[in-house]
Amino acid sequence: MNKLESLKLRHDLKKISNNTKKVVNEVLVQEKNNLKDIDLKQKIRLKKNTSLKRSLKLAKAKSDLRTFFNPIYTSEGNFRGYDSEGKGGDAIIYDGEFTTGANQKKILGNGGEFLNDLSGLKRWKFMDNGWGHFQTEKMNNQLDPYSVNQNALGLSYPGGDNPRTYGNDADYSFIPENLSEYPAIGHDRRYDNLGIEGASGLFKDPRAIGADYIFIKEELTIALNPFLPIKTRVFAGSFGVILGFCALPKTIKALIEPNGLDKIKEDFEISNRGVSNKPN
Repeated sequence: MNKLESLKLRHDLKKISNNTKKVVNEVLVQEKNNLKDIDLKQKIRLKKNTSLKRSLKLAKAKSDLRTFFNPIYTSEGNFRGYDSEGKGGDAIIYDGEFTTGANQKKILGNGGEFLNDLSGLKRWKFMDNGWGHFQTEKMNNQLDPYSVNQNALGLSYPGGDNPRTYGNDADYSFIPENLSEYPAIGHDRRYDNLGIEGASGLFKDPRAIGADYIFIKEELTIALNPFLPIKTRVFAGSFGVILGFCALPKTIKALIEPNGLDKIKEDFEISNRGVSNKPN
């Protein structure tokens, strides 16, 4: 190989090397761009998921609000009462015929609208007169923290001084730590269904017998559970025995009467509708 051929070979090798570097660099740039695209797609997907989660949370909160609190107002903001869903949630603006306890679906199907769905002039028209009353209503339906743990032994539900709202309604949103309190939640709700209040219902009202003995059964079940803390078992056993002693005279009197047992069962069925021991 002469000198000229040698120079030409070196030139060709250098050209090949440069082309190789160019190709490698192009591949590296393309890979880098691909990684950027993947990263961008992941960021977009993450943003969409976050946005979706927020939307779902907002929708759930809005739904919970609607199904819990439904005071009815005219479009001028005048309070009219409550619909079939009772207290708790978003206000409904409705100018049609209305009586307290009217069916919510009929109200909404006949021109009623949730406050959160109003916009523009309709919303401002309501807020000009009805907003203050609606805020007071919401406050009245919130748990008063000073009404918690006011019963014997520092508990909230077993006894007569149960948690209340600022508006002095019964409230079952507080979550107790002691398991022995949960039967009392169901017991009080059964009394609510029967319209019974206070010690007179416990000692004298035969309609509450079924509710009383379900409470006794649940408390004694807790008391006899060897896997629970001794404090919980002692509390539960004490509540069950004390209430059983208080309810015994009216129970004996009711059972002596004709069809007494059937009447107890009938009243218990009424008291037990929709009742559980879970806090709201």
